[in-house]
Amino acid sequence: MIHRDDTVFPPWRLLGLAFVVMVLGSCAGSRLTATWSDPDFNDPDLLDEVLVVGMFRDETIRRLYEDSLADHLRELSIQVTPSYRLRFSEIEPTREGLRQAVEEAGATSVLMTRYLRTNTKERYYPPTYFSTYPHYRTMYGYFPLAYSEVYQAGYTETVKTVVLESNLYSVQNENLVWSARSESINPVMTRSFVDELAQIIVDDLRTNNILPQ
Repeated sequence: MIHRDDTVFPPWRLLGLAFVVMVLGSCAGSRLTATWSDPDFNDPDLLDEVLVVGMFRDETIRRLYEDSLADHLRELSIQVTPSYRLRFSEIEPTREGLRQAVEEAGATSVLMTRYLRTNTKERYYPPTYFSTYPHYRTMYGYFPLAYSEVYQAGYTETVKTVVLESNLYSVQNENLVWSARSESINPVMTRSFVDELAQIIVDDLRTNNILPQ
């Protein structure tokens, strides 16, 4: 049976990012599946102050993500404000609510990450049978193998892929400057996982010449 996550999260107020916490280390990992940047980008003040907004349902995870992304940006000498540090950390889901957050942070750009969906698949691995030939030829060769377990039972592995979207906007003209989608397979919500995701985002921003090299 394939279990699907069809939960729909309201925008902004829930700050809803549903990460499935599963320990399947051999499948863990994140990557960008699509990326875009404005070829006409020209805003010298874009990086004066970046407001980072993580749309997370869980407040602890939200802070972990925003802090990690902020740390990676600060390593490039960029001023950053995580949204949870604002006076009203839960941004009201209106234009005015976001405008107030931008003004409080003194932001020249806003980097937002939101949850898109969770894809769930079940992968079946059939039993592995071990050949007993040529031990069939003698009873003393055959008996020990026939008596013991001669196959590895089949098993099913659940693979969940969390898809996120990250967008960077210029406050000056309100336009989208950069956008990317990422996939994380069976993510385990730890600092190392969040750091990996933040590093992938920062690396792509540098590749597209949005951030300094």
